[in-house]
Amino acid sequence: MAAAVAAGLADAGVTIRVAADAYGAGFVPIREERYDLAIAEREFDSPGVRAILDALGSGSFAREVSGMCGYDTGEMGSRIEQAL
Repeated sequence: MAAAVAAGLADAGVTIRVAADAYGAGFVPIREERYDLAIAEREFDSPGVRAILDALGSGSFAREVSGMCGYDTGEMGSRIEQAL
């Protein structure tokens, strides 16, 4: 959507702030969204997943993400367990 607005193909649309910023488009927040990362239990201890979780739990990474476009990273890296 941000690309379409930037190219003049649309006057407005719904997108995330980081996309609007990347295309130099204006951004008006209309609501907050929470994003969770779902990981299959059998994959939880794999090296790749551990690396992602370590990064998400890192204060420096949270500051970098927050600095990109003001996202609330207060709960980044916290673990929510739910058996399906």
